[in-house]
Formats: sequence, structure tokens, C-alpha cells
Amino acid sequence: MQPETVARVLSGVRRLERGLRLAAREGERAAGISAAQLFCLEKLAEGPAPSISDLAARTLTDRSSVSVVVDRLAAAGLVKRTPAPDDRRRTETRITKRGLAVLARAPLSPTAALVKGLERLASRSVRALGVTLAALNDELGYTDAAMLFEEAAEDADSELSNRTTNSEIPNRTTNPELPVVSNGRR
Repeated sequence: MQPETVARVLSGVRRLERGLRLAAREGERAAGISAAQLFCLEKLAEGPAPSISDLAARTLTDRSSVSVVVDRLAAAGLVKRTPAPDDRRRTETRITKRGLAVLARAPLSPTAALVKGLERLASRSVRALGVTLAALNDELGYTDAAMLFEEAAEDADSELSNRTTNSEIPNRTTNPELPVVSNGRR
């Protein structure tokens, strides 16, 4: 692979990571909540969620991740959960007036901005990007993650412990193709 190609990819990853990180920080400063919580509020402002599964589909994530975010929003009084009128086993989630006030002073969440950017690209490009990112994550041994910008405290401490042994963490012993540079860093 050509060094220019790798450099272009790394530059693109750095720009995307930096842009999303700065946008998340700005949203947290303006709204006082995480970017993931802000994204959930944006989706709930479109209408109540008849179930956590519905909200998970709207936020393009899994039920357990969105459930943690909703718990935090409910504890802050930004959303209200009530038994669904047609099925008391389900819980309906809706944004509160306080949640709407937070949303009114917040910028667009980085996740919503990312989705809008992807929607402006050609479908073929987005599919190829999805396939490529999945392959890269598999190659690096990265597993599924929580919602963007909503890392549970225990995730930060145990991210590497999700791999069964340290031998599964890519290093020059397990992957001799990793380059060595003069200062000892990759």
C-alpha cells in the first residue's frame, strides 16, 4: 500500500475525530449533557418513543446503550417514562419541557451532524465506508461500542479487559508487520 494512501486515510480519521470531539465538547458546554444524550433528545423532540426498541432504532444503536442514556436523561428530568397506554409492559419515553429547553440552547449533536453528512454522500460510498470501517474494526479487534460520546464509566476501565488476554491486543509480537519507529512509538 502506498504511504500517500495511508497518510490520506489517517488525515481523514484525524479530521473526523477532531471535528466530532470538538462538536461534542461544544454541545456539552452549551447543554450541560453528553452528546449522546443530546442526540436522544433530538430524536424524542420528533415525537415520543413508544418503546426503548423504537428509540434505539431512531438513534441507530442498540437497546442497552440507549437505555443507559434514557436513564440518565430521566434522572435529570429531561425525559419522562410512562407505561404505554396500550401495553403496560412497554414504557413510552417523551421529552419534557425541561428537555425541550435544553435542546433549544444546544447546537446540533455531532451524531446528527454525522448522519446528515452521510446522507449527503452517494449511497454506494456510504455502503463502502461501512464495509471498510467494519473490516478495520475487526482487524484491530475492536468490539461494539455504546452510543457515540456516551461511554459508561466501567467501559473506560475495562475496555482492554474485554479481550481475553493481552496477547489479543495488537502489538509487534503478535503482529510483526507493525512498523517500528525510532522513538519506539508506532
